[in-house]
Amino acid sequence: MFGFGKKKSYEDQFRESVAKKDIVGADSTARKAFSDKTSDEHVLAWIAGSIYDLNLEKSFDLLQVFTERFPS
Repeated sequence: MFGFGKKKSYEDQFRESVAKKDIVGADSTARKAFSDKTSDEHVLAWIAGSIYDLNLEKSFDLLQVFTERFPS
């Protein structure tokens, strides 16, 4: 009813930050997603693609992390 205990996905959090032009928030969400060992490859791929597409230079180091973690 009130949404208690319902955590927004990393994708939703990232989208919200970008919509607000909150680059620091987007970077923070991306870093949380990459440090969360339960994040799936498709989630991290979407975030990495968004970082590249949006030219979020602050987060470019995560592109390297993605390619090292998922080389194929």
